[in-house]
Amino acid sequence: MLVWSFIRTMRTPPATPPRCFHWLLAMKEQYKIESEEEFQVTLWEAAMELPIIMLSKDTSIRFCSICQLIQPDRCHHCVKCNMCVLKKDHHCVWLHNCVGFSNYKYFLLTLLYAILYLLFISASSLQYVIHFWAGKFPDALGKPLLAMVFLSTLVLILVLFLL
Repeated sequence: MLVWSFIRTMRTPPATPPRCFHWLLAMKEQYKIESEEEFQVTLWEAAMELPIIMLSKDTSIRFCSICQLIQPDRCHHCVKCNMCVLKKDHHCVWLHNCVGFSNYKYFLLTLLYAILYLLFISASSLQYVIHFWAGKFPDALGKPLLAMVFLSTLVLILVLFLL
């Protein structure tokens, strides 16, 4: 399940805003916009029909000039993906993908299954670590096992911080 959810997180493309949020160049030409003030007024008129609550810091409509769209709430432009992503959480370098609206469930499942898997490794090898420390386990087998338990516990703590 860990591998399945990891692959689903990697392969699911991040969701982009619907077509109704896109600002077409034809609309710019239609309104004959020449100044920034006229552009903001036109954006306000277009945004009145859209379900937008969040504004920028200067109380203007959030607009992505790269993607040419009015940004809905919690939508942010990802420089690495070169697209606006709905409910963008972050761009994960391990996944080479943005974590957002469409793959957030799979990302959380990946973290959950990784924690369960690492807990299983740590808990099932704990008895061998105790035998190794008591001197009842040969050194040739004990040192690699001890290293595995140490690494799995360390990764478990790091993944817990991610969750």
